[in-house]
Amino acid sequence: MSPCYQTVKALAGSQANFILTNPNLPDCPIIFASQGFLELTGYEGKDVIGRNCRFLQGPGTDEETLSIVRNSVEAGRDASVCILNYKKDGTPFWNQLSIGVLLDAHGQVANHVAVMYEVNPMAPAVFHRLLHRVPLPESLLNDDSSSESDGDGTSNHRRDPVERSEVAAGSFNHSCAGGISSRSSTAGGDGGGSGAGVAAPRVVDRLRRTRAAAAAISNGNGGNK
Repeated sequence: MSPCYQTVKALAGSQANFILTNPNLPDCPIIFASQGFLELTGYEGKDVIGRNCRFLQGPGTDEETLSIVRNSVEAGRDASVCILNYKKDGTPFWNQLSIGVLLDAHGQVANHVAVMYEVNPMAPAVFHRLLHRVPLPESLLNDDSSSESDGDGTSNHRRDPVERSEVAAGSFNHSCAGGISSRSSTAGGDGGGSGAGVAAPRVVDRLRRTRAAAAAISNGNGGNK
């Protein structure tokens, strides 16, 4: 029994939302749709079998994300993205989409399996509450030696307190954007590794400030009860 067959059998025996497509047929049609997929999208089997899955796309579907999926599939690689799709009644939903390439006994691409899971965006306030519960290492949060300092030896994070209004306005996005920026500068290799030395303290500082802000919100809510 091939690993690909075992994968499909395991999915079929579960409650997963998935479809099988055949890239060897014109327009890569759906050849199987699980009951979970039909319940998630609101379609019936007769509505989807034989069609390309682009009917799930809509006005808010991101073209760049579609390109990632398309390029990965054409290159024979697996792909995983979070994409905005639409149900039969027009309701948009965020779809955590994972696409796998299934090979036949000769090593040729036989099918694609697409597993879908509906996810909900997390509000910044909820993110901060959850982040405050994450057991981050105390050495990371309290060690001042890795923080950037100015000439008088005062670390920047002490002179730059996070206002509660800043957190409510979306410092979650600021933190995420900062983390991505730091990783990108390191991966770029433009400074022979020097970028990592500058980026790391900034990321640590953001972690400290985000945790402090989350604690402030938590304490403030507790005091209002």
